[in-house]
Amino acid sequence: DNALLVLEDTGEAMYRLDRMLTQLHQAGKLRRLAGLILGTFDPGNEDTFAKLRLQHQVWERVLELTEEFAYPVWGCFPVGHGQRNYSLPIGMEATMDGVTGHLRFKHVT
Repeated sequence: DNALLVLEDTGEAMYRLDRMLTQLHQAGKLRRLAGLILGTFDPGNEDTFAKLRLQHQVWERVLELTEEFAYPVWGCFPVGHGQRNYSLPIGMEATMDGVTGHLRFKHVT
């Protein structure tokens, strides 16, 4: 509950990603999030058009599955298996601001 979910994948076809996303939705895992971040979805080949098409298809499907929820959904976040691959701390408190576009992590002392 009230968590940020980050999704990314590589080497998966859209029909498999659709199945995984649909399963998350049907299991209620998308219902009580504070935000959803989509990283890189790479089909696993060098075709730039295929990469862009897959990113777009995932984005459209996620928007369909989350349209009933009020939390922010970000796409093309630089995490995953792409050239820009920032690391994110797992299990750390964070705030995702859909208005300002800021992702802030709580400093642990």
